[in-house]
Amino acid sequence: MAEIGSKTSIGVRLGELLLRAGIIKAEDLPAGLAEARKYELRIGEMLVLMRFMSTEDLTNALQAQTLLQNGEIDEMVAVAALQVASQEKIELELALDRVKNVDLTTVEGKQKELAKTLEEIADIERADSEHRELAPLCLKAGELYYKLGIYPDAERLCKRAMFISERSFGKNHLSVSRALGKLNDVYIRQGKFSEAEPLAWRAIQISQDQLGAQHLETAEQLHRMAKIMEGEVRFVEAEQYYLLAMRVREKQLGPDHPDMVDQLRQMAAFWSKQGKKSEKKRIGELLVDAGLLKPEGLQEAAQQAQQMGIPLGQFLLGLEGLDPEFVRAGLQAQLLIADGVVPAELAVKALRICAKKTIPFDEALEFIGWTPDSLSTAELKVLLRAADELVTAEQKLGANHCGVAVVCMRLGDSYLDQKRYHEAELNYKRALSILEKFFGPKDPEVAACLFKLGRLYNVQNRVAESELLIWRALEIQQKELGPDHIEVAITLELLGAIKTKQFNHEQAEMFFKSALGTYEKLFGQESPKLIPLLERATDNQFDLDKYDEAEQYSIRLIDLLQKTRNGKSVDVANGLDRLIRIYVAREEAAKAAFCLKKALECRETELGKNHPDLAKSLEQYAGILKKIDYGTEAEELESRAKYIRSGRRD
Repeated sequence: MAEIGSKTSIGVRLGELLLRAGIIKAEDLPAGLAEARKYELRIGEMLVLMRFMSTEDLTNALQAQTLLQNGEIDEMVAVAALQVASQEKIELELALDRVKNVDLTTVEGKQKELAKTLEEIADIERADSEHRELAPLCLKAGELYYKLGIYPDAERLCKRAMFISERSFGKNHLSVSRALGKLNDVYIRQGKFSEAEPLAWRAIQISQDQLGAQHLETAEQLHRMAKIMEGEVRFVEAEQYYLLAMRVREKQLGPDHPDMVDQLRQMAAFWSKQGKKSEKKRIGELLVDAGLLKPEGLQEAAQQAQQMGIPLGQFLLGLEGLDPEFVRAGLQAQLLIADGVVPAELAVKALRICAKKTIPFDEALEFIGWTPDSLSTAELKVLLRAADELVTAEQKLGANHCGVAVVCMRLGDSYLDQKRYHEAELNYKRALSILEKFFGPKDPEVAACLFKLGRLYNVQNRVAESELLIWRALEIQQKELGPDHIEVAITLELLGAIKTKQFNHEQAEMFFKSALGTYEKLFGQESPKLIPLLERATDNQFDLDKYDEAEQYSIRLIDLLQKTRNGKSVDVANGLDRLIRIYVAREEAAKAAFCLKKALECRETELGKNHPDLAKSLEQYAGILKKIDYGTEAEELESRAKYIRSGRRD
């Protein structure tokens, strides 16, 4: 028998070459041949006309056939190159370069092993074509064909192995499930997921019945089912099967087995494609799940942290017997999970690798094939640095020193930036308690902390609690710092914002005017620092129906924005939007239309005339124009918005 892939096969037919490369299916060839004879066309042309393959596939196959006939390449290289060319949509020459760079000794070894196995099959067939010893040999040959990329032959031999096993050993024998598994590998590689699914169910059932649900072979069959579900775009089910398979393997092999790294990498790739997010996990849970902290140790630490009024992660950083680097890794994992950057399952595995290899959490994630966006961890570094500073301050100064309070406030600010309001509140409250004892209840430092805690409550819409604290802060600041101090002005501005939430616009007006007067005294009337306050004051006067004063504030605001934002920008357009709203309310159509035109020019200058974000503004402006009876202009804007949303650029 000639060796598979030897140069003796120079007369290989085009259809056979396409079939071996997996470009066409077994049933496509006879159908194509029949139609080709009927219309007196060449088989390749007919297969393209019947859309069984592309023109590029035909061109590559004809070129490969010529190279085979000239003895320049062997059949194995031709088949492999055609597969690469078809899958990657590249020319045959480039595909041949890729294939030739593969370790040919490995390929030749498989070819020799396959030739030997086929000879063994032929020897047994002479005596009995259905002999039970043929089953494992056919399966071995099918697997070798699969590894060599010759899928039609792999499928044929795996099927034969399955049928012989069923007749020889029964339909529920392990040899049947193993043949089913190998056959499914062939189907999965070719994207034949609907054909693979029923076979996968059957293989799982046999494996569970014969070996149990926790056996490694069962895990292998579950993993195949996960691939099939993923191929059928059934991602929720795919994830369940991937996790089931991984947990069985982890139980049997242990979490530190080298094979588990490959499993983790596959899970990382799957989750990355799905943009996987998961439920939030607290630092304690993560450390326990990763085996870095015992459950009883967590319970005791949580109680002590609660008694001290500090976040658990902060307490764990200073806990003896627990490496602070592991805690930092856990805090990073907690943040990335909460942001939806890393799935919780994967984060736990990364923490284990972190501890075992003594590497940072980022490196552990990269080790298993997951690279989160660096922007997702930018604020985390600030958070961890502040937590470290707090531990150091407690060790050097004592738990109730004012220096500790300062660090607590900074840590609270970091938590607030991360929208982790509970941890921010704990730190602010601890700082307030220390400062009141250290300086007394009427000190400006106490007022600063009251302001921070009040601002946090305002962000959370705990308006009544926020107002009480801000009034306390204002009283201290006015007495100790004087009425014209910047901190007084900032507190008045926040108090005005609170009053607008309570729909008490009259009091808000008073606070905004007072704050604005202080800002103007300290920074001048043309300082950019006035911009946020002018925006609030404009909106508040509008809500009071005081359009004249709202207009004055708005004109000042636009003038400052133009001076500080290079004349035209989205910020200037936003200022103009406030003025447009005032003119519409006063039914001054011409002024509203003029400002609308200017606002549109600003947005076009910064975004471009066809930017997707411009479509929304065009639709909003069209609605305004309709209100002031500028119907024709409104239609033009709506047409532009529709054109932008269509994505056309002709």
